[in-house]
Amino acid sequence: MTDKILPEEPNAAVEKMMSLAQECLNLVKAETLAIDKNNLAMFAVNESHKGKAFDFYTRAAGEFRERMDELQGKVNPTLITELQRIQLELQEQAERNNVQLEQIEGLKKEG
Repeated sequence: MTDKILPEEPNAAVEKMMSLAQECLNLVKAETLAIDKNNLAMFAVNESHKGKAFDFYTRAAGEFRERMDELQGKVNPTLITELQRIQLELQEQAERNNVQLEQIEGLKKEG
């Protein structure tokens, strides 16, 4: 059995998810900076950290989904709204980076 990532208390569990999502967002923003500056070293170091952070976040999200029924109605709605905002920003930024990386890969294949 793996150790639990999220605290038992519902609001604390959402706050932990917010923290993990924000950490992933920060790493995706660092990835954006590395792409924009064409800095392969910065990109490589960031990718290592990003992979670990996203693995942890994915495990926590799985726990969160398993506890949805338990958490329903017990969590401050403001926390849920903020978690959703961070997750949306994370998704949008990651999608933009993926498009940029695909374009760069396409240029490499052409060149």
